[in-house]
Amino acid sequence: MAYDEQHDHADRYFPAIEGYKMANAKKGKAARWMTEDATRAVLVEKMYKSSNNFIGTMLTNFADWGSLTAGQEAAVRKILAKDDERKAAWKAADAGSVFVGEVGKRQDFTLTMQNHFSYETDFGMLHIHILKDEAGNVVVYKGSKYLEAARGEVVKGKATVKEHSVREDVNQTIVSRPKFEKVI
Repeated sequence: MAYDEQHDHADRYFPAIEGYKMANAKKGKAARWMTEDATRAVLVEKMYKSSNNFIGTMLTNFADWGSLTAGQEAAVRKILAKDDERKAAWKAADAGSVFVGEVGKRQDFTLTMQNHFSYETDFGMLHIHILKDEAGNVVVYKGSKYLEAARGEVVKGKATVKEHSVREDVNQTIVSRPKFEKVI
């Protein structure tokens, strides 16, 4: 006996079947698109790791349609290549960075602001400040406090060395509880 409109839940059954068909078609299309070019698997993996808004939109398109258009794919590849170049340049510029201070100790710092990012979290705004000392060592502050300094400006004050870490082969000194003032 076939399932038809006479049944109690036909209003949900038929849309569900259509949904399964669409999902299966999308899955097959994605598999075919990925096998057409072996580099696409790496491309999609890099897309998942990117924080670029456009890349996020393209990842949604891939999930919705099972592939990207040729133009979308070219744009994604171009953006990811530029990101890789930028990361390589930063890595080369910061390769000589060494750890500063002793973990757990509060100390004086004179630092130049390199970059600042802010993110909304479940606990409020998170500010990430990337700074460098006179020797070019990377010092990072992550926390709720916003340091009032623009890129290239110098700040001076005290902070506690929270930890020494390595990110993308660059030694970083992570600080907490900063009390910095801009040097004028």
